[in-house]
Amino acid sequence: MQKERYVPGFDLIRLFGSILVVINHYNAFVSVTEAHRQIVGVISVLIPVFFIMSGYLCGRSFSKERVKKQVIKYGSIYLAIEVGLVLYAHIADLIKYGSFSFTGFAVNSLKCLVSRCDLSPQLWFIPALLYPMILNAYLNKRSRKIVIAAAAALLLACEIAGEGGVTALFEKFIRNVPLTGRVFTANELSLTTSRYAVGLLFTTIGFDIVSWKIKPLYLIAAVIPTALFEIFVRYIGISSIILSVLFFYAVKKLPGKFIYPFHTQISIFAGLNFFLHMIEKLIIFNLITKSVPLNLLIIFAVNTLLTAAATFIIKRRRKKSENGALEERSYELQEIDR
Repeated sequence: MQKERYVPGFDLIRLFGSILVVINHYNAFVSVTEAHRQIVGVISVLIPVFFIMSGYLCGRSFSKERVKKQVIKYGSIYLAIEVGLVLYAHIADLIKYGSFSFTGFAVNSLKCLVSRCDLSPQLWFIPALLYPMILNAYLNKRSRKIVIAAAAALLLACEIAGEGGVTALFEKFIRNVPLTGRVFTANELSLTTSRYAVGLLFTTIGFDIVSWKIKPLYLIAAVIPTALFEIFVRYIGISSIILSVLFFYAVKKLPGKFIYPFHTQISIFAGLNFFLHMIEKLIIFNLITKSVPLNLLIIFAVNTLLTAAATFIIKRRRKKSENGALEERSYELQEIDR
C-alpha cells in the first residue's frame, strides 16, 4: 500500500476490533452485557464499520478488475474453509458411526455458497461482503442510493418484526418452494437475509462515502443524540446506520502514522484472529484445555508466531525480488557499457 493512500486509523481499528471479536466470541463480556444490554449495541457497531472500510477501500481505487480479483481471492479462502469444515465433520461421523453421507456433504457444501455452514456461523460476513462488492461494481451511483435506502428499510423492518416475525414469513415461503425447504430452514433464511442486508447496506455506503462532503460540525450535531439514543434506548436500524457512519469518520481521522511500517504484520495478525478462533474449538485447542482465559492466550500466542512466520516469508520474498531486479538492472547497464 502506498504511503499517500495509507489510512492509519484503519490498522488501529482492525487490530483492536479483531481482538475484541475474539474475546466477545468467548463470552468474556457475558457478566457485563447481561447487566447492561446497551453495551452489546455499541460493541456491534464495529462489524458495520468493517464493512464500510472494505467498501471505502474498494470504491476509492475502484475498477471492475480489482473487484473481480478481490472476490476470487476471498471467495476461494471462504469456500476452502467452509467445505473443509464440512468435510471434517463428515469424516468425524465416519470415524464415530462408520457411515459417510454423500448427500449431506453435498447439501452442506452447497449451503456455503448461499448461506453458511452450521459448523462456522461466524463466517457469514465473507459472502455478505463479497456479494455487495460485486453488486456495487455493476451499479451506477443512483442505483446504489436506491440499494442503501432499500437495505436500510429491510433492516428496520426486520428489527420491528422481530426474529419470530421474520422466521414466520420464511416458513410461508418455504411451504411454496419445497426444494428450498429441503436445503434451508426458515431460521437460516431469516438470519441470512438480515446479514446480507447488513453487508449490502454498509459496503454500499462505504463505496460511495469517498464523495460525501460532511462538515465536522454536522458530525458533532449528529453524534450526540445518536449516541444517547444508542446507549439509553435500544439498538435499531436507523441508529446503527448513523452511528456506524460517524464512527467510520472518526476511525478515518485517527492518528497513527507511526504504525505504517507494521501494516503488513497488523493485517496478517487481524486476519488470523478472525479465522483462528473459529476453528480452534472444533479442531485444535479444546483437546488441550477447557479454560477460556488460557484458550485466549493460546490463540494470541499461536497467532503472533504465525504472523511472525508469514512476515518473515513475505519480507524474504520481497528482498529476493528486489535483489533480482537490481541484478537484472546491473546486467543491462553492463551490456550498455559494452
